[in-house]
Amino acid sequence: MNVTETADMFFTVVINVYPPHQAFLPRALTSLLNQRFSNFELIIIVEGETPLNPYDPRQLCRQTIPARIEYRPSSHTSGNRERNFGLSLAHGRYILWLNADNLVYPDWLENHYANLASNSGAISIVNIQYWRNELFRGKLPIRLACGEMDLLNFALPLELATSLSVFGPEVEHLRFADWLAFEQCAKSAPVIWDREQPICACHY
Repeated sequence: MNVTETADMFFTVVINVYPPHQAFLPRALTSLLNQRFSNFELIIIVEGETPLNPYDPRQLCRQTIPARIEYRPSSHTSGNRERNFGLSLAHGRYILWLNADNLVYPDWLENHYANLASNSGAISIVNIQYWRNELFRGKLPIRLACGEMDLLNFALPLELATSLSVFGPEVEHLRFADWLAFEQCAKSAPVIWDREQPICACHY
C-alpha cells in the first residue's frame, strides 16, 4: 500500500494514540498490516507534541505499515476534537476508527467491503468481540448486547459523516460520542449488517 496515493482510497483508518496506551500500537499496526483488503490509508493522531517513547509511531510505521502521523497538543477533553481532526484529514470513501489498544483480525476491512461493495453510501456494521465484559462476550454487535455501538463495529461514509458534523460538543465519555455519531448517520443512510459474518475485531 502506498499512502501517498490517496485519491481513490476506499477506506480511511484513523488510530488515536494516547501516551498511556502506546505500548499497544505495535500490535494494532501489525493487525492492519495483515488485512486482506489493502485499499486503505492509515492516519495516526497522537495526543501531545512530544514524540512517543519508546513506541515512536514513525519508527514503527517504517517497520510495519506506512501512515500519515499527526501530533496534536493535549486537549484534556474526551476526544471529539481528535475525531473531527481525523475526519478533516481523511481521503477514503469511508472512515473507520481504531484505538491503539484494539485488535482487528485480517478480515475486518474485507467484511466491511463485502457489506459496502454493492451498497454505496451505506453504513457497514461488522461483528466484534467486547472482551472487557464477560456478560457481553460473543453477543455482538455491541448494540444488541448493551445498548451501544462501538467504534470498531461501523464504517461511516466520509461525506455523510463530515456533512453532519457527527462529532459535536465534547461529551463525558468518548464511547458515547461514537454511538451518537453512528446514530446520526443511521438516520440518513441505510445500515448493512451481515449477521453471519465471523467476529473480526476485539475491543479490549
